[in-house]
Amino acid sequence: MATSEETGRVLRAYAKAWLASDLEKVLASYHEDIELHYMGESPLAGTHRGRDAAFTVLAQASTRTARTLIDVEDVLVGESLGALIAVEDLGQPARRVKRVLLYRVQDDKLRECWLFDEDQRFIDSMGEALICSFECTFCVACGGSMECICPNCGGELVRRPRRTLA
Repeated sequence: MATSEETGRVLRAYAKAWLASDLEKVLASYHEDIELHYMGESPLAGTHRGRDAAFTVLAQASTRTARTLIDVEDVLVGESLGALIAVEDLGQPARRVKRVLLYRVQDDKLRECWLFDEDQRFIDSMGEALICSFECTFCVACGGSMECICPNCGGELVRRPRRTLA
């Protein structure tokens, strides 16, 4: 287990790289056996183990949410865990959200991360979409602005069902 000094050093370096958009340093901060725990019920929710799985879900999260880091408000360090309080703009149009990222450090790397969002319902809704019977697909905000009528076929737009992961 990392000491509080090691945890603080690793988290401060990670926060600095993230704020500088230094993707190389950000990715190098992750342990080979990283575990990401995404809360909620979005398609990305669950535990993602290993660098490949973590990097895949991080890329998907960035693509789905059009996320932009605004600030790391604080770095908190305890005896066994540390946390970043991050502010990000998510979605189109952008909505500012506060997020708590709780970390466990091992071997000078981020070994485990739990992501907690200020508004989990908003985060979960970002993965939702509306479709018509011809499978034209629209985000919930756009579908709502069209009064849930497909502009292509005139059919009703309904919530797209989610696939379960095998």
